[in-house]
Amino acid sequence: MDRPSCRLRFSKHNGHLRAHGLVSGVIHKKNGTTRTFSVMRTLRVKSMNGTVPGAARTAADAKATCRVLHLVLAPLNLNLLGLKVHLDKVLLNIVAHSGAGQLLGNLVCAVAHLLDSGGTLSQLLTKLGKILDQLLMGL
Repeated sequence: MDRPSCRLRFSKHNGHLRAHGLVSGVIHKKNGTTRTFSVMRTLRVKSMNGTVPGAARTAADAKATCRVLHLVLAPLNLNLLGLKVHLDKVLLNIVAHSGAGQLLGNLVCAVAHLLDSGGTLSQLLTKLGKILDQLLMGL
């Protein structure tokens, strides 16, 4: 039997996740005979580990992670008195996860949001700036 390519691909169609790949199996007939098949098919993925793919995230889920740092360093070549050092491109991503039992993630997310517009520290800095403006008006 000529077997099709076994490459598995995923796509999104009309908001639904679809898997395209090889489906193969054996059909057992009542008379005791069997028939094997292999065919490429595209099937809609209805759930993964009990979760519906593409389901809208709640506001709590959206706050559960916060991006702390995204750093990209270009390749670096150094010649230090005959010692050659080469560092390839470096990509560093730090993401904090907050929630119950995530002590460090909760702390880092809280600190990361201190300077958001309208945050507590931002309000305090605005008020301090206004007070300084008032005090320095006579100068």
